[in-house]
Amino acid sequence: MASGKQNAVAGSLLFDARPAAVPLVKEKLLWTVNLGLFFFLLYGSVNYISLLRAPHPAVFAEWEKSIPFIPEFILPYMSSDLVFVVAFFLCQSRREIQVLGLRYGTAIVLSALFFLLLPLQFSFVRPSVTGWPAILFDLLSLDQPFNQFPSLHISLGFLAWQQISRQLKGIAFAAITLWFVLIGASTVLVFQHHMIDILGGVAVIPVLLWLVPDRGENRFFPLRFVTPRHLHMAFRYLVLSVGLTLLAFQLGWWGLVPGSAALSFIYVSVCYLLGFNGFLFKNSEGYPLLMYLLLWPYLIACWLNWWFWQGRVAPLSEIQPGLWLGGRPDNVIWQKLEGLGVTSVVDLVPELSSGAPGSFRFVHIPLLDIAIPAPEQLDRIVAQIADGLKGGSIYVHCALGMSRSVLAISAYLIQQGYSVEEALSLMDEKRPNRVRRPYIRIALELYRDYQAKGKSGTRPEEQKSEEIFS
Repeated sequence: MASGKQNAVAGSLLFDARPAAVPLVKEKLLWTVNLGLFFFLLYGSVNYISLLRAPHPAVFAEWEKSIPFIPEFILPYMSSDLVFVVAFFLCQSRREIQVLGLRYGTAIVLSALFFLLLPLQFSFVRPSVTGWPAILFDLLSLDQPFNQFPSLHISLGFLAWQQISRQLKGIAFAAITLWFVLIGASTVLVFQHHMIDILGGVAVIPVLLWLVPDRGENRFFPLRFVTPRHLHMAFRYLVLSVGLTLLAFQLGWWGLVPGSAALSFIYVSVCYLLGFNGFLFKNSEGYPLLMYLLLWPYLIACWLNWWFWQGRVAPLSEIQPGLWLGGRPDNVIWQKLEGLGVTSVVDLVPELSSGAPGSFRFVHIPLLDIAIPAPEQLDRIVAQIADGLKGGSIYVHCALGMSRSVLAISAYLIQQGYSVEEALSLMDEKRPNRVRRPYIRIALELYRDYQAKGKSGTRPEEQKSEEIFS
């Protein structure tokens, strides 16, 4: 065990988690896919709802009828999807890609709210098109003439231009700027938007830059610790949401059930994208009423998963004298813990209510499931474990006792001088059914590195998520 701290800086980390680090290619790809799915899910859903409620008013000036229709401008118009992707792949740091993703997402949400609450309709008749532009216009015909104000082509186009152009100079900068001007002009020249939509898209831009600035703290969406693992989990929930949304639109009024589930899983997906551990705002009484109303499908699914695994995995494992690990206890396990002399509990699971008796000192530090926790977050859990052991025995639990609690206690062992290998070997012995996926080792290597560097670089926002119930 003595080799632990001496080897703390040996080897190379599997993942550079610094905000200034260059994002991995798979990270850029996952951001692109997630935001693309998010866009088509919200944009397509609102467009379909507007179709069901059509017709809608059209708002335009009389002079706009003189705007020419130029079919060749369909090329810059349709290229917006490509530049959306290119912008992500040109991000030079993890902070840059998070800022761009948050700006894209915020623009989509703000615009979707307008599309839903104040739907407008494009009213000009588009002339028939021949030649090569006809192919692209056939693709564009899948888009209904709604989702007008504010124009996402303008707001998203500006964000993409800003990210791409900052990498360029001279002729390249002038060329890409000209192309984005053509994209903006194409919105009216292919008869897709009225001028009021363009002005709306322009008005959204300063709001986005204010909400999510390049530097300093974001107004409402602080940048948190996000890894490719978070993005992969977000993708899973988004795919599930897409399937449920498609089902909902086929079932009429019965579609409210899968539709509610889709909304709840979209929320969970976004929280993974944001690295928001405390996304359910859990307290000693359970959850705020709003969380129950909005997320009941997700909460029920989590409870059913916990219920299914009850009895299929060992409820408790003693890792060291007085240090217990397991899943979310039921009433029988709570009584057993009292009999074992456990006085403190560290609850890591946000998606299940605690239900702990008042005799325990109870601490809740939420962690997203199947994700890599920030080293700062693990260190706070380690401090709670060490504090609890001073007063007797402590129980650390997640949902099933196979992942998050394993990470937490392994981090405690590393802090005590174990190497990553030694900590995991002990967990294999004491908790043989633990999760063995690569992210477990990556998380512990990040924590080992954090310890070796003297716990520098703590992010202030990570200090706000702990809740002590008793």
